[in-house]
Amino acid sequence: MARVSSEEGIMYGIEHFGYVLGVTTFGLLFCIIGIAVIVQGSLLVGVLLILVGIIASYAGFVGTMYKVIADGVAKGTEITESTKTARKIYSEDD
Repeated sequence: MARVSSEEGIMYGIEHFGYVLGVTTFGLLFCIIGIAVIVQGSLLVGVLLILVGIIASYAGFVGTMYKVIADGVAKGTEITESTKTARKIYSEDD
């Protein structure tokens, strides 16, 4: 089983935390502006702004899940390839 160092895992989490925080802030900002616009009397524009916020947040979170899975697959492939190379070198030495 491939192992990832604690430091590497923490750095990966910090990088993604910033991204998720940004996407959430962006989506919430649109939702808050949409609510403010609705309160001012423009229902259609407010609802559209809220939908933009929800869709942006959803797309950001789906993209994050995709990236995490893709990074995991890439890391596993990288480790598998290095293990195959090491085994090949080791078997040639015999």
